[in-house]
Amino acid sequence: ESEYGNFGIGGNFGSSSSGAAVPGAGQLVGILVQAGLTPAGAAGLVGNLQAESGLDPGNAENSSGVNDAAYVAGVDNGSISEDEFANDGIGFGLAQWTAANRKRALYQYAKFTGRSIADMGMQVEFLLNELKESYSSVYQVLASTNSVREASDVVLHDFESPADQSTAVENERAANGSEAMAATSSVS
Repeated sequence: ESEYGNFGIGGNFGSSSSGAAVPGAGQLVGILVQAGLTPAGAAGLVGNLQAESGLDPGNAENSSGVNDAAYVAGVDNGSISEDEFANDGIGFGLAQWTAANRKRALYQYAKFTGRSIADMGMQVEFLLNELKESYSSVYQVLASTNSVREASDVVLHDFESPADQSTAVENERAANGSEAMAATSSVS
């Protein structure tokens, strides 16, 4: 048994978009609910992930100029080492993990599970584990709230912590979350 939970998550959830719920946003909300978050908590988290990465687990920070596919291949085939990946300062994946300790843990989890660094299921498992183990106050809100806005704001301020945490960013991410929650009704 590993230190990481096995949530049995996998699948392709679509690619990035902006202004509306990304294809798969509703499906991802459903998976997060099955993993223990409330619908509002899951939607608030997904709204932030949409803003960070477009729900693309292979997204390397757009401002980095790095080719996503080449970056993923380099990490997966070992031409980008654990130290290089952890310390390059490039936000990566669903949550745009950037801090060296968080990227190193993501890399180690991918290698431990034998999956690509860009595997959606692996990243969702890692994300849930990270929330439970290192951001338990955020996880507690996500597992108990009935407010998408409360969930979105706690993820923005206490988990993602981007440079811009303005009211406009709060509004955008909460709107993303509300659209993701609405999309769950169309998931069978």
